[in-house]
Amino acid sequence: MERILQALSGASGITIAMMVAVALITITALLIPRADRRLLRLPVGFFIAHGVLRGIEQLLEDGSAMRKGIAILSLGSLLVCIGRTSVLLVLDVLLGRRLERELPKIIRDIMQGVVYFVLLLALLRQLGLEPGQLLTTSALLTAVIGLSLQDTLGNLIAGLSVQIQRPFSVGDWIQFDADPAHVGRVLEINWRATTILTLDEMEVVVPNGALAKAAVRVYTRPTRVVRRNIYVRATYDPPTRKVHKVILDAIRDMPGVLKEPTPTVVTAKFDEFAVEYWLRYFIDQFGRRDVVDGAVRDRIWYAFQRAGITIPFPQRVVHMQDSSAQARAQAAERRVAD
Repeated sequence: MERILQALSGASGITIAMMVAVALITITALLIPRADRRLLRLPVGFFIAHGVLRGIEQLLEDGSAMRKGIAILSLGSLLVCIGRTSVLLVLDVLLGRRLERELPKIIRDIMQGVVYFVLLLALLRQLGLEPGQLLTTSALLTAVIGLSLQDTLGNLIAGLSVQIQRPFSVGDWIQFDADPAHVGRVLEINWRATTILTLDEMEVVVPNGALAKAAVRVYTRPTRVVRRNIYVRATYDPPTRKVHKVILDAIRDMPGVLKEPTPTVVTAKFDEFAVEYWLRYFIDQFGRRDVVDGAVRDRIWYAFQRAGITIPFPQRVVHMQDSSAQARAQAAERRVAD
């Protein structure tokens, strides 16, 4: 890398590097999808900045400190342009077409960060600074930085494990803790946290470290088909088989309820005042689960009304007692008589 930088510091080396940058930008612009061409704005901007800084460098006095600083900035801009364009070409064009799907954002960020870090070390070496000496000059500073980044590194490693194991992906519906309200669709998985959109249209940012420690429920895997459960109660009067038929007929050909797998009903239990029935059916649009569940309950209610089946409610017997002075006196007389 040091030899490459020394070669690039010369006039011929800069010219070759500029030709390489132009070639990379042109090839990437031709091969990258049209919707992603906006990603080339950054490398093109650094290439333009290199040209401007290169022109300013030629106007300064030869050998001056200002000219040397401008030369370093100019070289850095050109290297960033080449590095960023190379990453786009490899990740978005070559790997993107080979894998037929977009790479996770956290993988892209880490690879881009590695490239920038290598370029930074190379520029520091070009300035005469030894990166190894800078990193080992203070053990206390290193320990403080390590402790301060403990949570960040934990989230980064957890995010990498999520991307490697892929328990869920962007677009999946998950529940990330025991609270039933914490159910949402995954919008983004980055190096620090996962962004989830709930049914209330609120974005919830969950650290990757917390997701790695929690039992995450994924409702859209292994397929988008998921079972829903509804419990219905009826009186003891109608036969259970009749209630089964009424419930299944009510949701037959209902929008949102899948025909396969077939809905089923079982007699769940006998309560003190009712028989409880367990309806199981399947949907493939988890985001509309509340709407479908409500429509299923509506149909069952109307079907019960047509069939003469009553949905019972708890009944209690209340005994009223007169506690007036006259009643207490009469009760005392009865006790004396007894």
